[in-house]
Amino acid sequence: EIPESEILSRADPDDEDGDGISGRPNWDRGFAGRFGLKAQTVSIEGFLRGPMFNHLGITTDPLSEGQKGALPVDSSSRSTSQYLPAVEALRAFAQAAAPDGPLADSDSIPDPEMSGGDLFALVSFAMLLAAPEMEPPSERSIRGAEIFDEIGCATCHTPRLNGPRGPLHVYSDLLLHDMGEELADGFEMGVATGSEFRTQPLWGLAATGPYLHDGRAETIEESVLLHGGESQGSRDKAAELSKQDFDDLVEFMLSLGGRNQYSS
Repeated sequence: EIPESEILSRADPDDEDGDGISGRPNWDRGFAGRFGLKAQTVSIEGFLRGPMFNHLGITTDPLSEGQKGALPVDSSSRSTSQYLPAVEALRAFAQAAAPDGPLADSDSIPDPEMSGGDLFALVSFAMLLAAPEMEPPSERSIRGAEIFDEIGCATCHTPRLNGPRGPLHVYSDLLLHDMGEELADGFEMGVATGSEFRTQPLWGLAATGPYLHDGRAETIEESVLLHGGESQGSRDKAAELSKQDFDDLVEFMLSLGGRNQYSS
């Protein structure tokens, strides 16, 4: 439900403010992407259909216009008509997580292998999943939040994005940022280069380890210190923190939800 304009308002692809941070959107079918490690997908439907096909070999037909309108978040063309001028201007950047049409393979099972009703139920289920509830502030998490701002983490991990129901504490701008060659995966998706990734939302962070795009960081501390590229400055400031301040920073991030959902 977050308006595209809310995402684009934070883009600074040419670093015009000179802060070394140059977030930019990725594009899917002419819309600003918001799902996936490289923001390569604009819709929950595309986010699910692509991996189901690529990883599981399950073929699907796209939801009908009527089904899209009946989803918990209206995803029909009428809900996106306000963006049509932008779509026409951005056709050159259009790309798709899954083709916006029937998917088929060469096995002996008739396509589509998942019915439209089951796909509708799956997309609805995913849309209704909530982020883990954040914990009440404590003295340590409040101090950690101050440190989070002081060292510049909030520049990319935007504390809140405004939606039609009010602010959402996503802790992400949903934009692409260059994380440096040490973290590069070599995969290009849409306009995203091999070293660019969408800012990872931090709500529910405690339950999502291991961390970073390839799980190379086993702890939050390790993930912070592996940041590079546009985030090198904040990473270096974090490395200079006292143990107590770094622990409070981590405590703040753990308080963003998921600690009681975590299992080893």
